Amino acid sequence: MQKQTSKALFLIRENRLLKNGKASVRIRLTVNGERLEWNTGVVVTPENWNRTAQRMVGRTREAEEANRKIIAINKRLGEAFAELLESGDEITVDNFYSYYSKEEESSGKLYSILGLYDKKIEEKQRLVGTKTGIKTSTLKKYIFTRNKMEMFLYEWKKQTTGATKASLKDSISSISIRSVNYEFIKEYELFLKSRCNCGHNTAMKHLWYLKQIVEDAFKSKVIHNDPFRYMQLPYKKVDREFLEEHEIKMLIAKSFDTKRLDQVRDIFLFCCYTGLSYSDVANLSESHIFEDAAGKRWIKINRQKTNIESIIPLFDIPEIILKKYANCSFTASSLKQLYEQKRPLLPVCSNQKMNAYLKEISSLCNINKTLTTHCARHTFATYCILIGISIESISRMLGHTNIKTTQIYARITRAKVDKEMLKVKDELNKYTTLYSQS
Repeated sequence: MQKQTSKALFLIRENRLLKNGKASVRIRLTVNGERLEWNTGVVVTPENWNRTAQRMVGRTREAEEANRKIIAINKRLGEAFAELLESGDEITVDNFYSYYSKEEESSGKLYSILGLYDKKIEEKQRLVGTKTGIKTSTLKKYIFTRNKMEMFLYEWKKQTTGATKASLKDSISSISIRSVNYEFIKEYELFLKSRCNCGHNTAMKHLWYLKQIVEDAFKSKVIHNDPFRYMQLPYKKVDREFLEEHEIKMLIAKSFDTKRLDQVRDIFLFCCYTGLSYSDVANLSESHIFEDAAGKRWIKINRQKTNIESIIPLFDIPEIILKKYANCSFTASSLKQLYEQKRPLLPVCSNQKMNAYLKEISSLCNINKTLTTHCARHTFATYCILIGISIESISRMLGHTNIKTTQIYARITRAKVDKEMLKVKDELNKYTTLYSQS
C-alpha cells in the first residue's frame, strides 16, 4: 500500500489585504498530492509575517495570539491525520477537510462532551410516555450521569490548568468529544470510585452511559476512533442479600411504637411475599387484583421497569396487609383514583424514606443485613427456589424479560443443602451399623 502523506503550509496573500491593511492567514493543505486551501480566521500584520517560519515575528500581543492559534490549528491537523490513518479509511484531501471541519465545530457546544450528553437527554425526553418509550426514572438516570461527567470535567480541567471552578465554566462546556481517549476514561473511572465513592458496578454503569455518547459520535463520523473498542466494562458478581426464615419471623413478631415503621415493615413483608419491586408496589391498585374461577386472588401487573406482565398469587399475609390498609382515609384526588380503580392500595412513602426507615427496623429487630425493597424481592425469589418452584414460574412471577436474570437467584443456600441432604440421609447411613461392628 502506498504511503499516505499530508503537509500544511500557512501563508498570506500580500496582494489581497483587508481594508484595515491586515492579511488573512490561509492553510494550503496537500494530501497525497491533492491540494486544498481555506482561510484560518487568523489575521496578521504583513510586515511582521515570516514566510519561512510561517509565524509572526516579534513579542507583541498580536504576534503571540496569532502564533498560538496557528500552532493549535497545526496540532489539530496532525491529530486528525493520525486518527484517519488509524481508522484505515482511504484519505483524500476532501474527506480530510470534512473531518477537520467537524473537529473545528467540536470545540463548540455542538460536539462537546456535555453538548452530546445534552443531545442524548433531549432525545430520551421525547420518548418519555410514548408506547415504545422510556420511563421518567430512566430519563433521570441520564441526567444524573451527565451531572457526574460535568463534576469530573471540572476536576480534570482544574488539574491540567490550575484554574478555579468559576473561571472554568465556559471552557468545561466546550471540551471536545475528541478528548475522550483511554487515559480520559481511566481517569473518569478513578474519579467515580474515589471522589464519588461509587462501587465498581455503579462506576461501570456511568462508563456505559459515556460509551453510548462516544459510539453516537463515532457513528456520526464526528470522531474516527472509538476508545471503547478494545475496552470491556465488566460487572462484578454480587451476592444479593435476602432474609432467611427466622429473620422474617422476627420482622412479623416485632411491634413498633411508631406508625411509619409499622407501615414500612408491612410493605416490606408484602414485597417479601409477592416479589414486587418498589415502583410496582407503590403503583399497586385494585385494577391489578383479579380472582380466578376457583376464588383464588392474584396480582396481575405489568412491571414499570420492563413492561413485562407479572402474575403472582396473593398469599395469606399479603391479603391481611391489604385488608389492614383498605379503610385508609381518602382525599379528593384519591377518591377519583378509587373510582377509576387506580388508587394505590398501600401507603408507600418515597423510596429514599423507605430505605432509611428499613435501616431503623433492621436495627430494632437485630437483623444484621441491609434491608431495602430490593432485598425483599430477592427474599421472595430465593425462597421460591428453596421450596422447589421451577425457574420458569419464578421468572413469570418476577416479570423478567430473560430467564438468565432469574437464574441469578438460583444460589445454593445452607438451608437448601440441608433440605436436599435429608433426602439421601437414610441411603448414606444404611451401612453405619456394619462399619461400627468392624
